[in-house]
Amino acid sequence: MKVKPERAAVIALGCPKNRVDSEYLLGALAEAGYELIAEPEAADTVILTTCAFIRPAVEESFALIRKLSRLKNQHPGMKLLVAGCLVERFGSTLNRKFPAVDHWIKMNQLTSIPELLGRKPGPGCRLISTPSHYAYLKIADGCNNHCSYCLIPKIRGPLRSRPLNEIVQEAERLADLGVRELILVAQDTTAYGTDIYGKPALARLLDRLSRIKGITWLRLMYAHPAHLSEDVIEQFGTNPKLCRYIDLPIQHISDRLLKLMNRHYSRNDVVRLLERLKQIPDMCIRTTVITGFPGETRKEFLELMNFIRSAEFDRLAGYIFSPEPGTPAAAMKPLVRT
Repeated sequence: MKVKPERAAVIALGCPKNRVDSEYLLGALAEAGYELIAEPEAADTVILTTCAFIRPAVEESFALIRKLSRLKNQHPGMKLLVAGCLVERFGSTLNRKFPAVDHWIKMNQLTSIPELLGRKPGPGCRLISTPSHYAYLKIADGCNNHCSYCLIPKIRGPLRSRPLNEIVQEAERLADLGVRELILVAQDTTAYGTDIYGKPALARLLDRLSRIKGITWLRLMYAHPAHLSEDVIEQFGTNPKLCRYIDLPIQHISDRLLKLMNRHYSRNDVVRLLERLKQIPDMCIRTTVITGFPGETRKEFLELMNFIRSAEFDRLAGYIFSPEPGTPAAAMKPLVRT
């Protein structure tokens, strides 16, 4: 009688970078002989990859762990594993809070999960979970910016760029699978290469990726205003494969608050950068802003609102400041009522 393979369900929360990590996990599980399914109710093993960079993301992760813990109690023999940024942030304190979880997995242990569960590890591959025409391409992990409100450097560690040839090889494999658009992601894509090459290498990477047969579009996300260089900007106008779209979080426009946020640029820097980008025909600019940062005055809030109106961003996301323990901003006063 043929033995039915064990079934595994992977649930990924959070950003596209976490999604890429989860896709490598899916590949490792498939290589180890697991049947991958979408419904945790029918799984022998459920793995949740979490997000934890702000409190609402933590609460979402906690709520889903509670739900999956109840599901596990209804299915004797089910294994429940939790991985991702939540584990990096809270560590062993999670054991007491969620005793039903069998294993807590750190980021660098994700693809070792099959071995942890007693399976033979495979050579390592990635199963794409996006529609087949596009995929995320992670070019670096970690961050050196240390914005005063952000835990990412503590959770993900310092900037670690992937070697350029390694990224190109992965992109070529994705193209062979039929992927036509590559979306470049990292905590700060514009800092790519500064740690391993001693200088920014994003423009060189874009040039190499644009030569890959089968890739028709490249899209850039998570660009930092302080690190967006002229050689990258030039490519928006000259590289036919680079989408005229950029995700450029300015966070605020008040010089005082930008300094408190430790963003390393000024209002004038943002104005000049936007003027330069808008010289490129059909350029689409997305940004994010934070309101309610400690000490933000009504005048500074209105300054931000007026700037948003005048800048005419194509896409905008607004977030209310979330005080995260362990960040300098969490101790700043006065707090703003929102």
